[in-house]
Amino acid sequence: MSYKIFTKNNYFYIIDTETDKEYEALSKDVLIRRDLSNSTKFYFTGVNSFSTGNAVAFANILDADGNAYADLETWITWYTTNTGNFNSAGATAQINYSETEQNTGIKWIDGSLFIEFLFKVLLMFQTEKKPQYLMFLI
Repeated sequence: MSYKIFTKNNYFYIIDTETDKEYEALSKDVLIRRDLSNSTKFYFTGVNSFSTGNAVAFANILDADGNAYADLETWITWYTTNTGNFNSAGATAQINYSETEQNTGIKWIDGSLFIEFLFKVLLMFQTEKKPQYLMFLI
């Protein structure tokens, strides 16, 4: 059983060439792994309805046009470049800090808010100093 495995824009696809069943995911959510560094069987996590226990042998992996990858290294380079990125597929992860960090201590990293005082709140729990700080978490 062979599988066409490819990306198109932000989407990742696995298509079973025998049944034509299509499995998809956002490229950024897909994790491709193998048990051992010399293994030629690959597992896929984050692909809708595709079993994470379903090992796919390298010999059964095809590109979008149904062609085999030239060699194992070409396949590994392709999947490490095109999956698992939190920006767009193929992009290099970047951390962007705003001026807010300089003025308030609040950090914006890729749209997520990280507040440094949370660490201090956890320390308060450990030292049993429990002021009315929970309002900050709401």
